[in-house]
Amino acid sequence: MPILNQPFDGHLGELLQNQLANSEFSRFFGYVAFARNSGVLRIKPDLEKFRNHNGIVHFFVGIDMGGTTYEALVNLLSCCSSLHIIHATNPTITYHPKIYFFEGRHHSWFSIGSQNLTHSGLWTNIESCYYSPLSNTSNEYEHILDSFSNLMTRYTDTHLQISKKINSLSDLNELLEKGYIFKENSVESKQRIKQGPTPGSTQTLFGTLPTEGIPRFGDHRNQRGVIPVSNNNSVYATHIIQEHNAQELIWVETKKMTGGSSNILDLSKIGKISTGTAIGSRYETDNQTIMLGSVAFFDIDPNNISVEKAITLNFDGIDYAPCIIKYAPNNGSWRIQLRGKDKTHRYSLHRIKAQGWLVNTILVFEKINTDYYGLSVFDDSESVQNELRAQSYVVASNGIAHGSKQFGLLRPSSFS
Repeated sequence: MPILNQPFDGHLGELLQNQLANSEFSRFFGYVAFARNSGVLRIKPDLEKFRNHNGIVHFFVGIDMGGTTYEALVNLLSCCSSLHIIHATNPTITYHPKIYFFEGRHHSWFSIGSQNLTHSGLWTNIESCYYSPLSNTSNEYEHILDSFSNLMTRYTDTHLQISKKINSLSDLNELLEKGYIFKENSVESKQRIKQGPTPGSTQTLFGTLPTEGIPRFGDHRNQRGVIPVSNNNSVYATHIIQEHNAQELIWVETKKMTGGSSNILDLSKIGKISTGTAIGSRYETDNQTIMLGSVAFFDIDPNNISVEKAITLNFDGIDYAPCIIKYAPNNGSWRIQLRGKDKTHRYSLHRIKAQGWLVNTILVFEKINTDYYGLSVFDDSESVQNELRAQSYVVASNGIAHGSKQFGLLRPSSFS
């Protein structure tokens, strides 16, 4: 009976990816309390490959306490055979399982433990689970299969008022509009506690049931590089900036963007700290008032101006690529071009709404891996700024000039 003590014995996320790559399995079931883009996007390519090989995927996801987001569900819907949302309006009841089950012709595999479908849950949190392969001819197989079959039968029962099958994107939009779920990193999601939705507006969708510090990045300290601050001054970085896939989140003010279509966001080499500290993070320098700038978030050495990097941004469940990050020698700054296209090549990110819709907003980027990021867009209002600042371990100006754009590094535990 193997027990996985994460992260000391490995990560459940990697085990799930391995099972999804196992051609013997034909069905995958997930029962989770919370799902975030940080977890879904990391296994989305594996789920898509599983489906492309005729695999069947069923997910049953809870939406209590703001732990599951709209974008996570949109992405799950795109790679699931069926998706059910579980929510009881009873204020004292929370849907809280974390079960993953693979079924094949001759063998099966399952995990039962504490890991939700989030980056922290599957990779970085201290979690535990029991997992086991099963021979379909073993004495215990029939008993365990009956238990999983009963679970599936219960949550797909159309008479069970706490379970709702999601048939299309419009179903998720309804949940969003009526306050059952929120968008990734939204103020409402971060403030959500166990409570019912707005009285009178959503009570018909579900019924009752009968009675997260500063990220650290290995031992790359004391590898000093020079980051120019001004013509007469310099600051030393205490970490080498290199590619990694650890979860990170950053928010950046867009203010007045550049480019003919207002689709270019300036990034900075360095930032002047206004609140918090970069000590212990990979943005740390030997000057406690200065940190590496927003370009370092995308794993680019600020001084390596010859680099050009193409990334994919996932916004509202759709991937847009390529979004190019490059250095503009004419004005001496790093930039990201937010004009990637969807897979049909019909829609560009900067044009999915009115031209210039990204101007005077706040963008939140969440790293899935070094080439793939979740994107959320918020109005640049005082309330949003205050909430993001409160959730940031360090806030800085995008450069050192007066009136520069603000950015902040968010605590991943606040969103996973």
